[in-house]
Amino acid sequence: MIGVMLAIDWELVIRVCIALLVTALAIYGISLTRKIRIIALRVFGVSLCAILALLGSLLSVLFLASSGCRSHSALIYSPSRNVAARTNDFDYGATGGDTSVTLHWARGLRTETVYFGGGEDPSKFRRVCWSYGNQIET
Repeated sequence: MIGVMLAIDWELVIRVCIALLVTALAIYGISLTRKIRIIALRVFGVSLCAILALLGSLLSVLFLASSGCRSHSALIYSPSRNVAARTNDFDYGATGGDTSVTLHWARGLRTETVYFGGGEDPSKFRRVCWSYGNQIET
């Protein structure tokens, strides 16, 4: 039986979750600091937590917006179908871009980047295939 391989960009998920956690903790901090009786400390605490909440929400929006600059190939399965490779093209506009090859295994829950190169031509990696012995060829 062949299972489904999920190819998830875990780095992006972790970044967005951390930004949302910062936002949630800052909002909780606002509710805690509103109970302080000293006015100067209350204003300082609420202001600091509000800035952190805005910063966390801005970061989460920026991380989600930056995901549009990435394009991925379809999964290329190994002959044993336990490992899959995927080419990633990061286009950053005027600042250039990067190309990488990522391996996915354990149904896509584990990943490892086996090649990362800056300024490479992405068409070079469009013909990634598996050779004998579970080795990748371009």
